[in-house]
Amino acid sequence: MARKVFAKNHIIMFDIDIISIAMAAAAMVAFAIPFYVNQRKVKKEKSDRTNKITALSKSHGLNIDIQDLWRNQYFVGLDAHQNKLIYIGDLDEMDPKIIYLDEVKIVKVVESSRMVGPKGNSRKVVDGLQLQLINNHGKSIGDLVFFDGDKFSDLVGEPILVKKWEATINAAIKNQMKKDSIVL
Repeated sequence: MARKVFAKNHIIMFDIDIISIAMAAAAMVAFAIPFYVNQRKVKKEKSDRTNKITALSKSHGLNIDIQDLWRNQYFVGLDAHQNKLIYIGDLDEMDPKIIYLDEVKIVKVVESSRMVGPKGNSRKVVDGLQLQLINNHGKSIGDLVFFDGDKFSDLVGEPILVKKWEATINAAIKNQMKKDSIVL
């Protein structure tokens, strides 16, 4: 099939080869298929994880108000009505820690890090981030890992996330203390 293209009073003819167009279209489809398949796989895995977490929460009688899932491995959620925290350090094993916030007095972020590089040009490398929950007797009742440098090489928002959960848990503890003082 020939087409005419007009450019500055010149007529240019070129052929459009149907076979070439079909091969180009087939190549584009073949290029796109792996991306589409991977996107569907990731979406299904995320849906499966969400369903597992929902089922686990229901089995423990929890109604999660606030939750975060990161790195496809960690999960933390808060049931503000029952004042319980659920934490899962490995979603493949689904071994939850359920912590009664009534028992928690202090929440603090624990960061393990080291300095790397020559003096004057050194940088800090974070090896771990945890949220430590301490009871009234000064004993740790829960170390919630938010980042493990042995498993992951870089931070992807964990410092912000751990600060968010420190504030969220502290707020839940203060609300519980207010409720307890009103009841007394």
